[in-house]
Amino acid sequence: MRKIDYEQQKILDEFFEEENTWFPDNVLYNFIAIMLICISMVIILFPYNSWNGDRDFMTTTIIMYAMYNYGIFFMTAKYSRYRELGNKQKNIVELLKYMPVDKRQLVYYKQSKIIKPCGLITASVIVVHIIASLAVYGNINVLDVVIPCVLCFLFPILVEYV
Repeated sequence: MRKIDYEQQKILDEFFEEENTWFPDNVLYNFIAIMLICISMVIILFPYNSWNGDRDFMTTTIIMYAMYNYGIFFMTAKYSRYRELGNKQKNIVELLKYMPVDKRQLVYYKQSKIIKPCGLITASVIVVHIIASLAVYGNINVLDVVIPCVLCFLFPILVEYV
């Protein structure tokens, strides 16, 4: 297993600080990410007890988790592709092949950028699930903690690893 090379991570930090000057889609991707995550939170914040075996509500919740994960994908888009003026989008790896940075270090860099937002969102979803379950149903279901941990935290980070 490879380790995180902090020198390469510093090179990536410097590269992506400069990158903001030539990446015109950055604002659009951030807006789309925020919009998808906020819309998905409307349904994701319902506790597991509210499902009550209703397949339509479970399907809607799964679609909202997918929308959340797609929002996380847009959050990391600026670390995956770039667009030069008037051209198509290109993979960022094409630029990094001229730099002393390994592709795996780019994956670690993207993961480090989404761990904090995903952790905060997961913690807030769990807190809201517990409060809502206690207030409405009087009990807490284990799935109120497990499902957000897996689908809001582990899944986006593991998808970046692949």
